[in-house]
Amino acid sequence: MGKVPRYMRSHRDRLSR
Repeated sequence: MGKVPRYMRSHRDRLSR
């Protein structure tokens, strides 16, 4: 999930990194 827009990158997405 790297081609996801900024508004789609929630705080949970950041932890997933």
